Amino acid sequence: MKGEGNTSNMESRGRADRRVDYNVQRRRLFRVPVSIELKLCLDASPVSHDGEPARLTTLDISGGGLSFLWAYPLKIAHTFEGTACLKTQNGQRLVPFTGAVVGCVKQPDQSYRISVQFVQITEAERSEVIRYCMLKQIEMRNKLRNYLI
Repeated sequence: MKGEGNTSNMESRGRADRRVDYNVQRRRLFRVPVSIELKLCLDASPVSHDGEPARLTTLDISGGGLSFLWAYPLKIAHTFEGTACLKTQNGQRLVPFTGAVVGCVKQPDQSYRISVQFVQITEAERSEVIRYCMLKQIEMRNKLRNYLI
């Protein structure tokens, strides 16, 4: 009977551990801190002129989304279209996407960190973003390794 009690305690503890792990790790894909050029069609933007896309750079990117700094807050769930320019040694690739705002946090410099989730992107383009993230992560690791030597 003691063994049965321990098993149920371990099972319940295992479930609790899994629940904690789920809360800690909500992302399926890792983010890489890299600045890439973005063109966003933000309809509600006070600084967009005659339908011109806003040009800015990312703070980070992953296969599931990206984040950037913006002068104005955006509402959660606001959707917009954009294009990310992934530059590599082999050239550049333009990745069109539709994104939805999932976070908007005011920064100390009075700008807003906007977190975006890709809601419409082809799997081929998502794979291209993931490949780019992996390449950048390897580059960062190699730079760090060379720095430490």
